[in-house]
Amino acid sequence: MDAELERLIDALIEETSCYNCGMPFSIEASELDLEDDELYTSNYSCPGCEAVYALTIEEEKQKLSLRYPRTDENAPEETITPFQSFRKEALQRQSHPVKDLIEGYTELNAALALLSQNRKRIVKACETLDKEGIGDPSEGFERRVHTDVHNYMASAYSFNEILENVKPNLPTGGPVETAFETYEDERKVITGLRTYAQHQFTIPISFSVISGGDAEDYSTTITVDLEDVDTIESDIERYPPDGYAYGADWHYKEVENDYIDIESQINLHYEAAAELVKIIAEYAEETREDEIKDYRESVRFTSKQDGE
Repeated sequence: MDAELERLIDALIEETSCYNCGMPFSIEASELDLEDDELYTSNYSCPGCEAVYALTIEEEKQKLSLRYPRTDENAPEETITPFQSFRKEALQRQSHPVKDLIEGYTELNAALALLSQNRKRIVKACETLDKEGIGDPSEGFERRVHTDVHNYMASAYSFNEILENVKPNLPTGGPVETAFETYEDERKVITGLRTYAQHQFTIPISFSVISGGDAEDYSTTITVDLEDVDTIESDIERYPPDGYAYGADWHYKEVENDYIDIESQINLHYEAAAELVKIIAEYAEETREDEIKDYRESVRFTSKQDGE
């Protein structure tokens, strides 16, 4: 069989599991015997429970079908022979070389969109502080800001978890490597505050007026005193004395003042994350343009077939 058919058959088998123990089938197309021009067979013994199956894969124009009755002595009587049948277009999409890359990028982009929404709330809160001052903010405003800061830290954590999960499927090298390094640097403070919030259930924010050096150059923003978060007492026995797994210095050593400017750190983190996602997309298009185009065509064709 040719390489394309082999890939489609492997995708078909991946969708099949032993109905006795649930273990996915682990046989490859190359292990099948050719019985006819469009018919492939093999006996398969499930490693999970030793149930034995007689596999028959048939190629039918635009479809591939798999029948897999049990043949071992403990097999139940089967009124209907178990089978799977898929359009080739669907299997092409499922087994496409860039499928995991595209799906990983899509998931990462969705996480970035949530990050953006939470960032906008922080920026809006700081604009309100600039306009109205910090004299006597309402309890409702303070509560919303605490919630917005917490939500950004949580969405930043989710973004990084998704990034780690899909990273093996993303392009590497070139500008992507540099963007990853920048992102890793900019996430340290945010990760530290997220870790603190996990253990102390809050982040000790304040509303502050920060001078830019000129008497008329100042801004009103959300801050956290560095000394308030450089120790996590609850984890002092599990982690180093400051309670952080990598040490507080790993998170906060680049902070130039005795306070953390929350709006500034969130902006730096978001911009690095957004740039990373943008460069991943651009580099993937540059290095795998033909495969991505082919995948998009197969997706459009499959969707059209499904709608007919």
